[in-house]
Amino acid sequence: MGLKGEFPRGIENCTSITSLDLSSNELYGTIPSDISKLIRFTITLDLSSNQFSGAIPSDIANCSFLNSLRLDNNKLQGPIPPEIALLGRLKNFNVANNMLVGPVPRFINSTFPAESYANNPGLCGPPLELCGTKHVGFMLSTVLNRRVQFACGFVTGWSLFTVLGIYLFFFGLPGVKKMLLFINKRTKVMVIDGNESPRGEEVNNDPKVNITLAFNRLFSQ
Repeated sequence: MGLKGEFPRGIENCTSITSLDLSSNELYGTIPSDISKLIRFTITLDLSSNQFSGAIPSDIANCSFLNSLRLDNNKLQGPIPPEIALLGRLKNFNVANNMLVGPVPRFINSTFPAESYANNPGLCGPPLELCGTKHVGFMLSTVLNRRVQFACGFVTGWSLFTVLGIYLFFFGLPGVKKMLLFINKRTKVMVIDGNESPRGEEVNNDPKVNITLAFNRLFSQ
């Protein structure tokens, strides 16, 4: 059909739709988390061969009339929601060629072949290999990679914020910088031989007096 963009939410207005085939398009983004409200009475849902990403929404389990659900050949991540296994009318189910992880749910009235889950390295359990150390390690590495990405993003953002703050302090607020440098210069006393300042002035040990004197000199210039 040549469709591009995100999932078309306008389908909600097609209240009598029973079959929705959006396969082999260029749809992207996430599958709506409230998809059951958009396709209340749909029997067949085919979103295969697109570019959908993110998690499979557990709300699909509320599409109680579904007989066929195809989500294969996308970029979906995370586990297969166990709630989907409660779809008692489901006869055709395919999530192959995604990036799914975790155990394959046990459907209450159907079983699906290994081809329905193919090319998802993180999936395990019948009809695939039993979940073991290999798959646990894969899932842990996936979680760790996401946390590392988050940490890197946080550090990068904080660094940029700090640099921006320093830039504003030194370049965006020249008056404040000048005043602080002047106060520091005027109030810093370098005692020579125990009782002499660099300018030969009498040293006053009261910091309040020095700061007041500095402000007076600043605004008198």
